[in-house]
Amino acid sequence: STTGTNLERERVWTFTTGSETDSTPPTVVIVYPADSAVNVCLAKPIQAIFSEEMDVTTFTVTNIILEKQDATGAWVGVVLGSITPGTDFKSFTAYPAAPFDANSIYRVRLLPGIADSCGNYLASEYQWSFTTGTTFECTPLITAVNPGADYYSEQEIVITGNDFTLTGDVYFNNFAADRNCFQLVTPPYSYVVNNQCGVSWSETEI
Repeated sequence: STTGTNLERERVWTFTTGSETDSTPPTVVIVYPADSAVNVCLAKPIQAIFSEEMDVTTFTVTNIILEKQDATGAWVGVVLGSITPGTDFKSFTAYPAAPFDANSIYRVRLLPGIADSCGNYLASEYQWSFTTGTTFECTPLITAVNPGADYYSEQEIVITGNDFTLTGDVYFNNFAADRNCFQLVTPPYSYVVNNQCGVSWSETEI
């Protein structure tokens, strides 16, 4: 790791190639903040989810551009402080180097240099814009969980609320819910990773 810590043991995995080819360009499925959103909090990230697994090395400041509209209507570049790929390899989260300015219009441009895992590039530039408000940070609020406290089998669990981003850290019994489903083992009545879950986000529901 970057701190000099080594793996505890060797990690080995296998895979098998196929004969299928993919020449379909990826598309943008959903973005955050939403296009034309208003009163966006000043500490919020920029996020986008794509239609398939991406080449995350193309998530760069060259291909992901943030701009602010100045008093004359011109678009001025804003420095991004970080761009982090999602664990699903279909998304990214980016933060500007400094918080957004209040009551300002921003535009995000995703350039055709962004590619999927098979090397297919976006067919064209994708843009969206939003307007900030004056609130610095909006804390996510959970208003309901359905079903409630219970033993879960193959049920879908829905968390509703406000100010969710499109991706994030959701854990179920200490496992990341964006990567795993769970199987109850008896005894000793504990959960183990079984297979991969389908997890989706919106600003109001997980």
